[in-house]
Amino acid sequence: MTSAASQSPTSFVALLTDCGDRDGYVGVVKGVILRLCPNCTIVDLAHHIDPQDVNHAGWVLNQCFDALPDQTVIIAVVDPYVGDATQRSVVLVFEAGQKVVVVPDNGLAGRLLARNEPVEVRVIENPALQGAGQSTTFHGRDRYAPVGAHLARAIAEETLPAMLAAVGPSLPAADLKRQGQAMAPVLREDDRLIQGAIDALDRYGNLLTNVPNTMWPGTWTEADVATAQVNDRTIPVVCCLSYSALQKPNEGPAPIGLIRGSHGCLELAVDGASLSETLGIRADELPTPFELRL
Repeated sequence: MTSAASQSPTSFVALLTDCGDRDGYVGVVKGVILRLCPNCTIVDLAHHIDPQDVNHAGWVLNQCFDALPDQTVIIAVVDPYVGDATQRSVVLVFEAGQKVVVVPDNGLAGRLLARNEPVEVRVIENPALQGAGQSTTFHGRDRYAPVGAHLARAIAEETLPAMLAAVGPSLPAADLKRQGQAMAPVLREDDRLIQGAIDALDRYGNLLTNVPNTMWPGTWTEADVATAQVNDRTIPVVCCLSYSALQKPNEGPAPIGLIRGSHGCLELAVDGASLSETLGIRADELPTPFELRL
């Protein structure tokens, strides 16, 4: 006999946290989701965001958003001020792909909001959709996971509008917190100067900018030389098509490469080492201004 749960429609839930994998927090969150929405597929976006690093979490959310299937519920919880009664928890509904983001209103969604306005915002208030006996220190388990699971189930059952209405009151998108956004990149001085920001560091220590690959004027030619300014340091950089082009020569220092990153923006890297450590750039300083003179 086939169970009712196995016959129910499937849905997708994507998780982004700073919980790591050593303490069981992520497992508990997944358990809550699966108990309420047993047929959903859970996708792990990242769980090793540095603790309380809202900026990097926002960068990861923005990078992953377009890659996820339509009608995915994204639960993104990096919340240094968990338990603060003045901070809202919100549900953002995006027309593109009909995706839903469940997130603290602490600026984490700032980058995503800068390019994609939600068509509906709800403040999470309904206690019936949340865990019983809420902790003030684990809203990922007691608030975001159950609300996200209810939304995923509603998407699968085609009852999302009613579930959104049940979550809580609507909120104008203009009222959402949007800190964490870097200066929008610009071309100046007859296209000889690009100004933007170092937006994130990846685990290899590469510097990821917010300058689109397409902003580079003219033809991208390997071995072209430019000058970058980061944290008041001026450094020569060499245009590269891949990381392999950065291999250290027999003599002299390893070159710093300027690469068209897979995330759609320019990045700086060095062979076999962390450029962020070499230049003394820390994640808690980001976003930080960046200039590229051609």
